[in-house]
Amino acid sequence: MLNSPLVRREQTGFMRAIRMVVTVEITGMLEEILEALVAAGLYNNKSEVVRDAIRRLGENMDLTGIAFKVYVNNKEVTFTRILNVSGLAFKETIIHFIRHGYAPELGALSEDEVTVIPAFKGESVIDYSTLEVYLETGFIEHLPKLSGTIKFVLPKSLEDRIRQLPLRYGMTYKRLLKLPGFHIVKETVSTSEKGWLSESEAEALKIAANRDIPVVSCDIRFRKALRLKGIQAIPGLSLAYMSVKRNLVPPGFWPIFIARATSIPIYVPPAVERIV
Repeated sequence: MLNSPLVRREQTGFMRAIRMVVTVEITGMLEEILEALVAAGLYNNKSEVVRDAIRRLGENMDLTGIAFKVYVNNKEVTFTRILNVSGLAFKETIIHFIRHGYAPELGALSEDEVTVIPAFKGESVIDYSTLEVYLETGFIEHLPKLSGTIKFVLPKSLEDRIRQLPLRYGMTYKRLLKLPGFHIVKETVSTSEKGWLSESEAEALKIAANRDIPVVSCDIRFRKALRLKGIQAIPGLSLAYMSVKRNLVPPGFWPIFIARATSIPIYVPPAVERIV
């Protein structure tokens, strides 16, 4: 029997290695092959052989198709979680879903969820899906205007993702991006705590629970998981709406924001499209 620490790939716009220990029973001819590969100097140890075998298996399978099936069949799986399997970026995975007749559950389900603006106590965690939606809609450039109301907390696992935002924004909109000062917080999350969440979502949940602060997320399934844990969950659309109501964005911003959001697409309640 072989105890193999398998390295799992999390791809949310960057590579992140997460170590988990899996017990794999390997006997007979397969064990002899493992020992021979190590003895020949092709691998340093048996665990390395197993990791490489899993990687090669993944390369020969339709991981995007597998991710799609998992998401459709399991209503607890968040969209960010299946990104780690799909091998594609955020927008490309959405396009794949749409082509197969299924839209990811992103956005907001009701007008009240967007327009009833919560009383922020100072801090709020922001998740990966929200950063992507804000980048796609251009709202990311207005985020610093909320810094007087909200101090944004970011899971440590998204730190690399933040570094990429200015470059990606500049390539899309041809201008510089000034980000708010994100407060990076690290939380250790076990495999059992993750459930069907991504690493960064499980981290965000734990941060919010420990600090008693809300989480801003565009992922409907993640918000449901947060509320089941007693954590306040706010749609990403709500912050854009709040910015309009407080005159923090230019006149005419809302129709442009809505048009870009629905083209991703994320779900915007019809009443919200016309409300501003």
